[in-house]
Amino acid sequence: MISLPGLAWTLILFLPAPHGLWVAADSRFDGGDAARKDEARKIFLCGKRAICAISGALILNAKTQDAAGTVREGSFALAGMVEKLSGELPEASADEQIAWLSRQIHAGLELFWKEHIAGRPLGQPMSASLGAPSVCTVLFVKREATGEAALAQVQFPFREIRTPDGWLHELQAPVVRPADPQRPLAQGATTCPRIDPTEPPLVDTREQTAATLKQLFARAGEGGYCESVIGGPADIAVIDAQGAAWIERKAPPAAPK
Repeated sequence: MISLPGLAWTLILFLPAPHGLWVAADSRFDGGDAARKDEARKIFLCGKRAICAISGALILNAKTQDAAGTVREGSFALAGMVEKLSGELPEASADEQIAWLSRQIHAGLELFWKEHIAGRPLGQPMSASLGAPSVCTVLFVKREATGEAALAQVQFPFREIRTPDGWLHELQAPVVRPADPQRPLAQGATTCPRIDPTEPPLVDTREQTAATLKQLFARAGEGGYCESVIGGPADIAVIDAQGAAWIERKAPPAAPK
């Protein structure tokens, strides 16, 4: 049995502005202590001039039982790994950094997959829980000192195979999807942002851009499904001419008592 209580019901927004590239994420997390469901960290400063953000599974938890009845449990903290790698990103071009980040995450995920998921049939497709045939998606945003910008989404897909005993899942190679850094982008709960194309977001000043992002999160989290999946304080970061910096960041989660 494979359980996935570490899903992030996530909304990540990328917003380009004349004075920088902005990334913001909510804090909702489906797993663990319900009182701490809005404390997840999903965006990180990657090196001096980049930002990384993760949606999908923040943690994979696995519980398996062999023929003798022995139960084994394992956990892989995907968000924790992205946070760790964000401090180890080598100085290189954006393409090389994206490739390095993809390899590192995939290598860790592959080890966990072989030990806990590969060859073990599940009662239902894993994509039914994840909402997509990808374990997670990592957004990578970079602005060089020259002003050149790069934007890409890295997915970690798997293939689902129906068998008489259930569904088998094969981890695939990472897929990098470049995007236009001049256009806004939403990742995760993409049906929730309420952006009116007839009213371009205000981004003339840093204050306007920060306020616009907060308004978008407030509107996205209104009512029904979106209210249940988007929540908590929004972390906001920007990459400007001086490099990557935090605009707003929630306090770290309190240590368990």
